[in-house]
Amino acid sequence: MCALQVRCGPIDVSRAVKYLNWTPTVWTAAINSTVQFYESAMKEPRWTTQRDEIVQIIASQLYSDNREQVYEALEKIYEIDLRHFRPTRDEL
Repeated sequence: MCALQVRCGPIDVSRAVKYLNWTPTVWTAAINSTVQFYESAMKEPRWTTQRDEIVQIIASQLYSDNREQVYEALEKIYEIDLRHFRPTRDEL
């Protein structure tokens, strides 16, 4: 028996096709749909909390040396405000 991770080769979907009349989604269509969702979610107000969590993870884990550039690029690309991630600067 395999562990929780898939390590036994491809998944056999023949029973789902036979008994449930299931038709798998074409891989490229699934990827395109997923990307389209995430692209729209970047601007959608109802996903702000989730978006900010992902942005923080990406900026800190993948681009820790260039966080400011990541924030600026995302703001420009998606026309969103990420100022709340930047440290406040006191002007004297």
